[in-house]
Parts: sequence; C-alpha cells; structure tokens
Amino acid sequence: MKSMKNKLLSIIIPSYNVEKYIGDCLNSIIPLMSDDIEVLVINDGSKDNTAEIVNSFISKDDRIRLINVQNGGVSKARNTGIEYSCGEYLMFLDADDCLLEEAFNLIRENINSRKYDFTAFSRTILEEDGRRWNQLFNKNGIDVTEKKLVDGFMFADSLLNECWGKLYKKDIINIHNIRFKVDIPIGEDVMFVMEYYSHCDNVHIYNIPLVLYRQHGESTMRKYNISDRIAYTEGLFEYAKKYVPSTMSSQIHYYNFKILTNLCREYSRKRVNKEAIRIVYHSYMTAEILSKLSLKSIPNYKKPEYVLMKYKFLSVSAVYYYFKEIISDYSK
Repeated sequence: MKSMKNKLLSIIIPSYNVEKYIGDCLNSIIPLMSDDIEVLVINDGSKDNTAEIVNSFISKDDRIRLINVQNGGVSKARNTGIEYSCGEYLMFLDADDCLLEEAFNLIRENINSRKYDFTAFSRTILEEDGRRWNQLFNKNGIDVTEKKLVDGFMFADSLLNECWGKLYKKDIINIHNIRFKVDIPIGEDVMFVMEYYSHCDNVHIYNIPLVLYRQHGESTMRKYNISDRIAYTEGLFEYAKKYVPSTMSSQIHYYNFKILTNLCREYSRKRVNKEAIRIVYHSYMTAEILSKLSLKSIPNYKKPEYVLMKYKFLSVSAVYYYFKEIISDYSK
C-alpha cells in the first residue's frame, strides 16, 4: 500500500545489512517524533537481522514503516521511499547515522513557515575512536539564506554533496520527477541535490548539526580503481555544468582542481602510485580545468600542485602526494 494518511515529514532510511546500527538510528529519531512524522525503513534485501530489528520497533511504534524490496542499491531504495512516503516534506538518513536533537527542533519551525524550498544543516562527525567534531558551513556560526552565498556551498564546496541532512518539498520532487539515478555508483547524491536545488528560490542553511555522521575506516570510494573514479568524476563534472551559475566559473574551476588533487592524494595513501597520477593528469577534465586557471589564481599553498599537474611531472608528483599523505596521517 503506497498511500496512507498525510504526514508533515517522512524520514527515509535505506538499509542493507545494518543490524549493527539500525537500532541506534531509530532510537535517535523516536524521541523527536510527533504523530505527523513517519519513518520509512527501506530494507534493500538485507541478509542479516535488519528487518527483525525494525519490526521490533514497529511493534511498539506504528509511525515506523518497513518496506522490503529486492536488493537494488541505495538509489533504488531511496526512490522507493519517495514513492511510499506520505510527508509534505522529505528527509533522507543513512542507517548507520543518527539525528541530533538541537537541529531537529528547528525542523517543525522551518516546515510550518512554508518559506523555504531547500533547507540544509551541518553535521557532527563521529570518528572510529569515538571523537566527535562539528563540520560547519562557516566558522562564525551564522545561518545563511542569501541564495548567492548558498550557491557557493552547493557548487564550489563538498558540504552539500550528500542527500541526507536536508529538507525537501515532495511537491517539487514530484512536479519535476526528480529521482536518484540507479545506474550511477558514485555521485548519485549530489546529482539529486543539484537537480532539486535548481528548482528552488528560497533556501536556508543552518550552521547547526542535524546528523551524527559515522566515519568508517575504509571509504567506499576506495573500492573503485582510479580509472573508474576518474570516469565517474568526469561524469559529475559534465552533469554539474547544467546547473552551475555562470557567475561562479572561477570558483568552480578551482573547486574542481581541488577534486583532482584530492584524487591524487587518495590513491597515494599506501604507496608511490605513479600510474594513478598519470591517469588523473591525462584526464580531459584536468586539461579543461587547467586551461581555465592560472598560477596567479591559485592560493600559495596549492601552487606546487598546480605546477606539478600543469607540466605533468609524474615521478615527482607521485612522491610528493605519497609523502603528503604520510604527513597528514601522522598529524591526525
């Protein structure tokens, strides 16, 4: 059954083999809920006890719904959640994360105002060793509602890349038939957010953490080889061109330059990886970005990386990024 009584907010949680985390996730939500909020757990073909744990919560709280589907990936699960949701507003949450009370208390106020098409919150990072720290949009703690400033976070930063930690109007999603792309293994989050954001006039960024984001030891990104990663990165680069304001061209070029240097660092983490550097440096995206940038436009601390990339000093670059990662890991 896809339609039930209308709700104010639907929280959609895609879940696959998350028996270790789903209880903590739901326990963080339940004390914050009212009767006009629902939680949809989309069980994406889990083979562990995820469904049983969720059902134990449902037996005590009928505001939680479990939807079992065949395993099809996180994008398909989120799309299923959109179809089954009854909320006027939607929120996505990953099953290994939790909601934080302070920011959630602002959600009803935000929704009741009916003023904003897009609302985003910052996050608290939970490290594996238990340390917590706030990843804020700006250091001065000021919330942002000016569209041009939010554009900078959307298109020239990575803090809005994820679909979670945000409020969406379901009407906008349905009118424009916005869905997660099921054939994209990397970047489906930011594609969804960019497309949705392109239809928004009034926006609000709260510099208050809403989500406790759990860091895992190995990034899922690292399961892909560098050739796949650069191909996916190029795809996102092209996709974003449809939405980026022309007035932000210089910011965007530098942002994408940093994405490329971060790839060099990531694949130099455990060894001197000249082949990974070569693949990044010979990408058409690299050539296009470098054609838009000059040494003068690069901050001093990034100038060495610009020179190494522009002149394709592969051996020196491989050693440089390897030692940069060693120093970074040592300083943590």
